Amino acid sequence: MSLTNLFQLRDSFRTAFGKNRSSKYPSASRSSCGEVLGLIIDDDESINTSETSESVDEMKNIIKEKDQKLKESDRRLTDVRLAALSYQHERDQLLDELQVVFTYILVF
Repeated sequence: MSLTNLFQLRDSFRTAFGKNRSSKYPSASRSSCGEVLGLIIDDDESINTSETSESVDEMKNIIKEKDQKLKESDRRLTDVRLAALSYQHERDQLLDELQVVFTYILVF
């Protein structure tokens, strides 16, 4: 799809779905829909299927690698959170023991 076609498609979407439209439910004309459909259909002849399938496979591999990295990072973050909870629990126990000791010292 050429750059001008992309801009035309973007502009038609902005016109149809943009925030600055004049009415809540704008009526779309058949000619504008047909023009957009024509732009999409005209692009089909420029696609090379072998390049597309290779790039799709590359993207799948990249996504798989990113997903594995994300899962590993999530595991590490969970470990850090569990350690923080454990340290907080230990701190709370020590504070409770100190409070008991200070109370005992103040009473006697």
